[in-house]
Amino acid sequence: MVSKFSHLVELSALLVVLAASSVGGTPQPIYSAVPIHASLAPNGTVCYHFALDPNTTREVVYWPAAKLHVRLTPCTGTPHLRASVHGCPSDGHVVNFEFQNTKSRNDMLAKNMTVAPMWEWMGDTETLSLDVTHRNFYIEVTQFHPPMRTNDTKRDLSRRLRNKKFDKQADVVDDMIYKGVFGREEAAQLRALQEMVMPVANYELVVHLHDNKEFPDLQLTPLASEPGFNRNIELVDPGVLSAEDPLYGAYIIAWYPPTWSAPTSTNASDSNSTANNTARTGTTTRLVENEQENLPHHHRRLLSMHDQGTKDVTWGQVEDLLSGEPWAMEQLSAARSLLSPEDVIFYAHPGAANAGRASEPKLTGRQLHSLKLTDPEHPEHRQTVAQEKQRIKALDEVDEKLAALASHPDFEDAVRRGTEDFEERKLAVFLLNNPRLARRSALTTRAISNSSSSANSTAPGTFRELTLKEKAERPIVDEELEYLVYWVDITRFVQDRWGVIQDGLLNDYTRLFDFNSSKGFYCKEESEDGLCGIHQLIARQEFDRLDKLGNGDGRLQRQELYAEFPPDGNAAFKKDWDWDKAVDYGKSKMMGGSGLAMRAWEEAFGGSQELFDSSFKDPLLRNYWTVCGLNGSSTPLVLSGNISRDAGRFEWLGHKSFDKDDKGRVMRGIKGLADDDNNVYIVNVVVRHTMTKEQVAYKPHVLQRRSPIYESAETSGPQQMAIIYAAIGSAAGIVAIFVAAVVYSKSRKSRPKLRIVQTGPTGPLLAKM
Repeated sequence: MVSKFSHLVELSALLVVLAASSVGGTPQPIYSAVPIHASLAPNGTVCYHFALDPNTTREVVYWPAAKLHVRLTPCTGTPHLRASVHGCPSDGHVVNFEFQNTKSRNDMLAKNMTVAPMWEWMGDTETLSLDVTHRNFYIEVTQFHPPMRTNDTKRDLSRRLRNKKFDKQADVVDDMIYKGVFGREEAAQLRALQEMVMPVANYELVVHLHDNKEFPDLQLTPLASEPGFNRNIELVDPGVLSAEDPLYGAYIIAWYPPTWSAPTSTNASDSNSTANNTARTGTTTRLVENEQENLPHHHRRLLSMHDQGTKDVTWGQVEDLLSGEPWAMEQLSAARSLLSPEDVIFYAHPGAANAGRASEPKLTGRQLHSLKLTDPEHPEHRQTVAQEKQRIKALDEVDEKLAALASHPDFEDAVRRGTEDFEERKLAVFLLNNPRLARRSALTTRAISNSSSSANSTAPGTFRELTLKEKAERPIVDEELEYLVYWVDITRFVQDRWGVIQDGLLNDYTRLFDFNSSKGFYCKEESEDGLCGIHQLIARQEFDRLDKLGNGDGRLQRQELYAEFPPDGNAAFKKDWDWDKAVDYGKSKMMGGSGLAMRAWEEAFGGSQELFDSSFKDPLLRNYWTVCGLNGSSTPLVLSGNISRDAGRFEWLGHKSFDKDDKGRVMRGIKGLADDDNNVYIVNVVVRHTMTKEQVAYKPHVLQRRSPIYESAETSGPQQMAIIYAAIGSAAGIVAIFVAAVVYSKSRKSRPKLRIVQTGPTGPLLAKM
């Protein structure tokens, strides 16, 4: 018994390793609610195949709104979603669905709908909600290459190549810009050059097959979809603090918990809108009340099957884990040929082959199956007994075939590779508490969740994952939420992207976000007026770009703004500014000539914020807006709140560990932020639900610590004249002292000198004055 149990544990460890196998030439199978974690080279593509087995198909055709929800979460790089019902798009099949594809964006623009700019969604979470009109879906993940249609995008590529020391390749891009030639050959060449600066993409991909009418896709991620969830992180001004205050010298941030509700409700469907929690509560209550009465049979099974009996493992998981390992194909084929349709069990709808009928609504699928086996009077008793014998025999033969894997020379190495990822203790405890499932567990890599009839009956220490229904119905309360703050220093990135400025001693500093002053920091080669901030630099760059699109005379004409800022060009200006006001400002500063001078444009331009934000959300460098991205690129804040690279001392904290302000926001002080180089940091927060295990990242918060440098005091009027008089008096006094010293040295009587004229053996014999 011990050896058999040990064999099951080793086999499960092997299957975990196989899940991370590299892609092959054929599509990889993917199954509902089974996440896939994978990597993708800059020029790589991975195709996944989602197929409906016969039993699931018979179930799905009765759903009013069958949907396949696909969610791709990037950790690094720019993974991108597209799908087809005919075959893998990379094999030449037509693309039926693509996230943010050109056609859908153009359709939205034609309908005057808001279209998100590319920088907002590139490298961020992508989703597809597909109508289940076919039995096969081919979901493909590829790396998104930003289009190189303008000289600005090419210059950005050249800059990235030079930052990575690819100077020759950057020269090729610069030469393309100079020649102004851009055809198919150049496009292919630019794509290859892009891949030189693109990182390997790491991502999580998960699909859910569900009835969108009875189980909306928002319930798949209940915490992220909580109505009124405001994910903004804000700076808190603590006022004047004494040196004894714990927050003295700290940078204080604040964020709203998911449970926060604004006084009024406006839009419950927007995750960042202000809304209360009554809509979700009411919906959940209605679902619970009507579950056994009015909901269709397939929905009752979805919502309650896990609570009524133990969920079987899926053969689909075995297919997923073994199909990518060439040396296991022989055993896999033999095992696959033995399985009957009764053993192909849909993951989100367990017991599809043995489900209760509409005529017997009080019996679950497992209870009905048990009744057929034990009741000789049941009309299907004999047939069920025969099928069960065949099923058990087939599964025993499957176990035999899979056991043959242990004799393969690669088996021990595979087990060793999987040891770190396999939760051996959880599986052992589970199997000990559920011995009747020990034989079946050889077919799965996961500790089988939902093994008991209810949450309260789970044995102490037994691993149990909540069902989708339980996660959706569980209320979001502060007591079950924990938070973790992350930070990352991006000072060097800001320098590489936006350059440096100097102080009065010509020391280099990171460029400030916004600096419009004539003292402290300087950029004389760029602006004599001290417009040295990033926002001011963006304004100058946009001026040059727009001027080159026109006549290039060093002045912006009104018609040059029409194409970029339709319909009248006024969208380019700050609030309460327009073309006429900008021109009047130029005239008031004695900037003659027709059109708009650069200095007037710098003052009036209002489009720098979007360009500023897009420069910080750069997935080609790092990802700090998804949970897995933060885990890979950022450092958790330790308990003390001090900036420390030692991440071993961090801890998830509940809401009682934080102070709250009068707005209901959670506050956290961050200490030890450097300020020796106008340092720039990204701060973000992740909230997790301790019961559903769902984690959600807030929106990144960018901060800059301005360096303290010496700045001369401003003087004017009588104060300025007093300083001048004092300086003149000091100089005159020094000159008078010097002249007096010279006169005194010339007029004083010389002191007699003694001269030795003859020296004896013991010293001087004769001296003369």
